[in-house]
Amino acid sequence: RVMDRLQALAREHSSRTIVVVTHSEIIRSLVLFVLGASPNRYDRLTIDPASITRLSLGGDTLRIDSLNEHLA
Repeated sequence: RVMDRLQALAREHSSRTIVVVTHSEIIRSLVLFVLGASPNRYDRLTIDPASITRLSLGGDTLRIDSLNEHLA
């Protein structure tokens, strides 16, 4: 469902930068999906509250640009 919604947002806002705010559990699941990693690896990935994870969506390809960033 998350990928479907991200693809819909990308179509609605093509060539624009958008911000999506969600819970860390959703972000971790999405990152594992993008990496092609097993859901069993869920506990090995940390996404802190209020951190920033940047993704780029081009067509059907989702890329991780940064993971778990913290503002200074």
